Amino acid sequence: MRRVGVDVMVVGAGVLGRSVAFELATVEPGLKVVVSGRRGPGASQAAGAMLGVLGEVTAAGLRTRHGLLRLRMAVEAATRWESWRVRVHQQLGKPGARDGYGTGTFMLLNAVSARLDERVGCHGHAP
Repeated sequence: MRRVGVDVMVVGAGVLGRSVAFELATVEPGLKVVVSGRRGPGASQAAGAMLGVLGEVTAAGLRTRHGLLRLRMAVEAATRWESWRVRVHQQLGKPGARDGYGTGTFMLLNAVSARLDERVGCHGHAP
């Protein structure tokens, strides 16, 4: 087996790992970047939890410094998203490619939290 030197190894081949690898390779074209891991059918539990929390804004969360910083980070990420998508498409040689992204309001039913909400009730106390 032939050994090949690399400059950076990104652990995780999901959307976050691949995004990090893309950015590294784009910023420094001579950099040898390797992505380690297998791509799954969707977001991993860790990625889903990490990304999902950015979309949750509550009154209680806005009373903390951490909650305010998290909200600012989510807003900043949203403002950068479109230009990042355009760069990815251009780098792939597919400007204007359809990738399933849309704008607007999306509501997803989370069956687990729905059961918890019913159990706890609207005041946060178990019945």
